Amino acid sequence: MHLFYRLFLLCCVILLAACTPKEKILDLPDAENMLFTPEGRLIVSGKGIYEILRDNGSYRAVSLYDGDCAFAGIAQRGDWLYSVCAGGPIWAMKRYLLAAELKPDQSPHFQILREIDLVIPNGMAFDRQGVLFLADENFFGAGKIVRVEIADGDPPRVLRIDSWLDGRHGVKHPNGVRVVGDELYFTDGGAVKVFRFDDFGNVLGSRELYQRTTVFDDLLPACGGAVVADYIAGTVLYVDRNGVKQYESTPQSFPGASSMQIGRPPLFATNQLLITEKGMLLETDSTLGDKLVRIDAGFDLAAYAANCPQ
Repeated sequence: MHLFYRLFLLCCVILLAACTPKEKILDLPDAENMLFTPEGRLIVSGKGIYEILRDNGSYRAVSLYDGDCAFAGIAQRGDWLYSVCAGGPIWAMKRYLLAAELKPDQSPHFQILREIDLVIPNGMAFDRQGVLFLADENFFGAGKIVRVEIADGDPPRVLRIDSWLDGRHGVKHPNGVRVVGDELYFTDGGAVKVFRFDDFGNVLGSRELYQRTTVFDDLLPACGGAVVADYIAGTVLYVDRNGVKQYESTPQSFPGASSMQIGRPPLFATNQLLITEKGMLLETDSTLGDKLVRIDAGFDLAAYAANCPQ
């Protein structure tokens, strides 16, 4: 398929936000991040962390953690899910790295692995060596991305946490984190950045894919570019591999847009784009945001993403 046609199809997904009614899947306070397992199980974070189940055509959220903690990034390695949360009074808030074992036909249960010394732990992703990259957004100071080495076990053990990308690399307030091969895609305030690294974590190169005055949340790499959630504008936009913004949904079409995922069976179809709407920060009682929604792309998004031109 011609490259222009492929890009046209992907951009049509973004335009659908303006011309196709979005469908609410369910209410989810402080909806933040999503992860599909290879089997199609959907885990969503927010005021807590949940697995989304479907019964007789209706969706429901099942809590996977006993306690009051605000969850953010989610990642998977083998049969274990990982996430981060912050809990307690604001003057004595604690942050944790947690894990839950995935077993067939059972709801995973998150347990704390250890307390972590980060200010606002957020996006996270594993590289091909099994090292966890974790963003510390820290809007109150200098943010960074750390590398977390984890040993297999039941439960897994955290061996070490080392600062990796910080102010020395021009990194200020990282948020969404995704790994594609030897490249790390992440948002940093109003920028989308890509760092290339080797198996030892050495930075081999970097580029700023896109930048504007806003606060981006999560992102979804696609064909060398990225679909990005703009939390401030309440939009979802697509930036191509050359850093050119192709299309963007209308302002506040997704209030507090925080993350996106392509649907996966059996819960969702691959022509659907799922979007979390966080709404207003630390507020869960209004009708603005706090939802998991979807739009219909009209074509197979998963097939498109799997056959991008190199």
